[in-house]
Amino acid sequence: FEQSRIMASEVTEAEAEASKEGDKESHWQKDEQNGKDAYDRGDFEEAAKLWSASLRSVKYLLEKGCYKHHAAHQKEVEQMDLKFNLNLAQAKLKLGDFRQAISY
Repeated sequence: FEQSRIMASEVTEAEAEASKEGDKESHWQKDEQNGKDAYDRGDFEEAAKLWSASLRSVKYLLEKGCYKHHAAHQKEVEQMDLKFNLNLAQAKLKLGDFRQAISY
């Protein structure tokens, strides 16, 4: 009985952590879409701001190794990291901030 209670506790903690990471994921997905919309409107400053926030979330996931045991999810997060860096470089180019653009 004690062992099953410990295992249930571990599962609950794992579910809580996954839920927090899922919230972060949905947040950066919203920022990604809002960034696309801002870029399409020509509001490159707003797009860069939103994509920067998304990139911070993705970097956090990578630094914490949240998906290191799930190769497909890890690959997806790495792709998002690349996408946000490229988006930010493009927004900075549109703003004429060439030095900042090459940092991405």
